Amino acid sequence: MRLSCRGYGSLLTDVHICISMYLATLNIRRCFRVPNILYFAISFLVSLIFVVLGIRQCRSKSPVTMNTGEKPLRPEQLSDVKAWNTGHGKAFIVYGILLMATLDAFPLILSVGSADIVVTVVAFILAVALELVGLMAYHGRLERKYRIK
Repeated sequence: MRLSCRGYGSLLTDVHICISMYLATLNIRRCFRVPNILYFAISFLVSLIFVVLGIRQCRSKSPVTMNTGEKPLRPEQLSDVKAWNTGHGKAFIVYGILLMATLDAFPLILSVGSADIVVTVVAFILAVALELVGLMAYHGRLERKYRIK
């Protein structure tokens, strides 16, 4: 379908018509309804928790942990406490950003009419699971690198 953005009236009206026609062709317009906007806001806040946690861990003076229930290591058990904390903080910041991208992409993919819902949900679950596995693997890497044996 070819879009033509030529029309009469003000430039603002022409731009609005062009955007409306483009969104109608992509079928994305229904993605920006109130429930979806609430979903975007909640997913942003959940992701922001991890980013803030990462920033706090980067600034911490005492050794941090991944909040997995394990006891935090004592400073004498680590070769470099600052690098340990910075590594964990950066991991949480990256995880929060990736989580936000994954959570926000999910309804956009579903709004495109040709997307199969089962495949999309399975891909969403796998993406979040892989992000968690990456976070745990990075924690293990930091432990092997900085823990004194």
